[in-house]
Amino acid sequence: MRSINRIVFATDFSDSSAQAFPYALLLAEAYRAQLYLFHAVVLHADDPHSPTHRFPDRERLYEQLHDTAEVALASATTAHDTEVQIYQASRRALSPLAAILDFIEECG
Repeated sequence: MRSINRIVFATDFSDSSAQAFPYALLLAEAYRAQLYLFHAVVLHADDPHSPTHRFPDRERLYEQLHDTAEVALASATTAHDTEVQIYQASRRALSPLAAILDFIEECG
């Protein structure tokens, strides 16, 4: 039987993500795995193929989105009473899928 050591739970902070999180937590508890709570900060203005999406100050917007994500990740991490090691991470990316796959590779 395969051993699960790490679980990456990608969240967009939606209600659906909030409902799915307890299941990720249960899996982590059952396998005694580390749980990585991950959020991709996506700015469409970063996409060089989408010149129609322009923001006045992309860096300030990114910082605001990043700070909001950090608060939400910390809140989700402390909201559950568990002995599972929960790590928080967020990355800036052009697409959530690319960010998730890069993070999974980074985590091994």
